[in-house]
Amino acid sequence: MSQNRNNKGKKVMSDDNTTNINNSKPQKRLIIVTGDKGGVGKSTFARALFQLYINKKLPCVTYEADLRNPQLERYFKKDYRPIIRYIDIFHRGGADDLLINLDESDCPITLLDLPAQSGGFFESYVSSPSV
Repeated sequence: MSQNRNNKGKKVMSDDNTTNINNSKPQKRLIIVTGDKGGVGKSTFARALFQLYINKKLPCVTYEADLRNPQLERYFKKDYRPIIRYIDIFHRGGADDLLINLDESDCPITLLDLPAQSGGFFESYVSSPSV
């Protein structure tokens, strides 16, 4: 889409991503794969999505939070271990570490594979007054 001088400071949609006209940096995207029930394909979906990003050569980093069933590590550790990170959201400070890492990262796409029954944890975390 074309940009004009009247859009100063506003976000506009480009062909590849949403950009801010002032700094022309792509917005960061956080893709969270979650669900309350185990065995429904969350990690398989996250694995397929990560493979899509790799195939399309999209810069991304992924967080493996499903430590009981670490499919991302199992399938990608040989070639892509540097962009697979681990987070224990149920450990005190784990969600804080994730938010700090996201803030400090330059990567435009972050994929987060959460374990079953973690959605409620994030809902309560986000709605807490300290966030």
